[in-house]
Amino acid sequence: METKINHSDWENYIVKHRRYFHQHPELSYQEVDTQQYIISELSSFSSISVQKIARTGLVCDYEGDTSRPLIALRADMDALPITESTNLPFSSIHEGRMHACGHDAHMAMLLGVMYYCEKNRPDLRLRFIFQPSEENNFNDKKGWSGAKRIIEEGGLKNVRAVIGLHQRPNFPSGTLGLQSGAVMAAAMMFELEIIGKSSHAGAEPEKGIDSILIASDWVQSIQSIISRRISPRATGVISVGTINGGEIANVIADQVKLTGTIRTKDPDTREIILKEIENINLSFEMRYGCSLKWKILQDVPLTHNDDNLTQIISTAIKKQMPDVEVLKNMDMMAAEDFSFYGQNIPAFFGFLGTAKTIKVSQYGLHHPKMDIDESAMIVGTKYFLQSAHAVSSFFKNRCK
Repeated sequence: METKINHSDWENYIVKHRRYFHQHPELSYQEVDTQQYIISELSSFSSISVQKIARTGLVCDYEGDTSRPLIALRADMDALPITESTNLPFSSIHEGRMHACGHDAHMAMLLGVMYYCEKNRPDLRLRFIFQPSEENNFNDKKGWSGAKRIIEEGGLKNVRAVIGLHQRPNFPSGTLGLQSGAVMAAAMMFELEIIGKSSHAGAEPEKGIDSILIASDWVQSIQSIISRRISPRATGVISVGTINGGEIANVIADQVKLTGTIRTKDPDTREIILKEIENINLSFEMRYGCSLKWKILQDVPLTHNDDNLTQIISTAIKKQMPDVEVLKNMDMMAAEDFSFYGQNIPAFFGFLGTAKTIKVSQYGLHHPKMDIDESAMIVGTKYFLQSAHAVSSFFKNRCK
């Protein structure tokens, strides 16, 4: 990959933008200033067109060679409702908001690719997707996260393949994770409302239906699904994240609401878990005389890497970036709505190690002290470029 830009200037460009994004985090579907910042930055790029999409996202096209297939590169934009405690000089200026997942770095790396394209004009056709709302689907009327909305609004039109990347602060800096198959879990966010009956908790507890007691029994019961109803060779997680109920110490609570998440790596395990929860809910209504209202709030499919793209990209990285260590064990039980893209076109999702130290205790994703080694971002930027070159050439040659 030849370049007409100074390597140090290229790295500084990426770092500068990452620090701006980090200092100005915005939550899902609230990335208005982030969107405008990117538009402003690209206003001087004559080779790239810019279009708003998915409320607060962007689709930007580079047409270096119109005879080539269109390849999409994606970065997510949103931050998390977490109060930062890194003490960085460019820490979040917004209390209770932080780029604790590294989306600031993802956007900066994508800008780094665009900077390269503007200066070098490679023979490629690229679509840069700045996607909002990966973390949640706040305030979306249809309950769609950003990837789903990008797709529904035509963001993948004419695209032959899509490539993504996620930084990993607990893996050695500058390493890449490239593997086929399932690389991130399918995830469901659920809500359970337990409706019982109030009574005096001291004088007449027998006249009530105790929603708090039922909730505690329900939380214990669903864990037996993992330990006794699915194979130990399968992968499944059920976690309850919130429990809210009751108003006063001496009154039996008539209502409790729980929320949580279910993670799986294969469809069969998912169906077993859902069926078992349905059975538990029915049995609880009969046993306690309560009413249970079960709802799936968000359903994100498995992130699965296309086998052909895995081979193409892995070969290209090995050849063009021989000094970069490639790992094959960086899959995780976190979920990513990048998975929606892969349900429509061939998709590949890689990982970039960004650990600041070699200590095992490096703060992980979604931690208020999460930070990255910024020098790793140039590796991620080159990964995007080399992957795009290789995949573009593959599809072009196949169509001849």
